[in-house]
Amino acid sequence: GVRLINADMAIEFKAEGKYGDTLIAEVGVADFHQYGCDIVYRLSSKKHGHIIALAKMGYVAFDYQQGKITRTPEGFEQFMRS
Repeated sequence: GVRLINADMAIEFKAEGKYGDTLIAEVGVADFHQYGCDIVYRLSSKKHGHIIALAKMGYVAFDYQQGKITRTPEGFEQFMRS
């Protein structure tokens, strides 16, 4: 079958985090297209509220039997949004 593989990743560091800081990690999905989507992340300081880092990982559907990128299965976007 079809599996998701990581196609790209980007991280933008916005502020310095210190050892012992408690971070809040928020995760969401965005930019759906026929072959996949992006998973986005925001790390922020619980104490100060400022953003430490933003990240994006792009995923695409890959068919290992055919050895190539393929369309996401029906219902993929709805599943990822739930």
